[in-house]
Amino acid sequence: MTSHSVRKPKSLNANEPDDVTDWETHTILRVPSKYVPLVNQFIEQGDQYDPTQPSNVQKGQIKLQVNFQNNMRTGELKIGPEKLNFVVQDLPTIVETYKTHDNVNVYKVSDISQVINCTVDEVPDLSVPIDGDKHDPEVAAAIEKNKKMLHCYHGLTPPMRNAHKRRFRKTKKMKYMDAPQVEQELKRLLRADLEALSVRWEIMDADPKPSAQKKQPEPTPGPSTS
Repeated sequence: MTSHSVRKPKSLNANEPDDVTDWETHTILRVPSKYVPLVNQFIEQGDQYDPTQPSNVQKGQIKLQVNFQNNMRTGELKIGPEKLNFVVQDLPTIVETYKTHDNVNVYKVSDISQVINCTVDEVPDLSVPIDGDKHDPEVAAAIEKNKKMLHCYHGLTPPMRNAHKRRFRKTKKMKYMDAPQVEQELKRLLRADLEALSVRWEIMDADPKPSAQKKQPEPTPGPSTS
């Protein structure tokens, strides 16, 4: 589905940002099954309208409007009198879209990597950042929960179900130690040195480089004399 891009006049409200990004791209709109007939009717009838001029909307005309939040990840979809909250999720793959005018020649239109999902049970609140220590289990769990809500782990076709886990290699996580743990380990090693009977230390190069030895040129044999 291609969304209609409308440039709104500059607002004098201080709460709204001045540089509002126009949504002008190809994306996939996923709505609950009971709203599918309304969306199909809107597309077939071509009831496009300008939201800045609601007086031009005819009686009985189906209105469909997409309103994004400032984070461009969440928003509200209006289908007639109904309002649905949605979240923009990243697809596990990139889907190419094509069009044809004569059922012979096919032209590529764009690449789709996101889906506007209105079927989610919960929409993440991205307006308020999560403050606190990232190593705190509760804070880390809240950040991970919001991160998972922004990803769609299934593809568009049944074979691509759970493709994020079944088809993609897992990212290897590097183990690291916090600064307090490193300091505690260093103190333990120093205490062990004090309790030892003898201590021997040696400086070693962590990345030894072999010394370049110059090759002596081989002597060329002189002319033979008879």
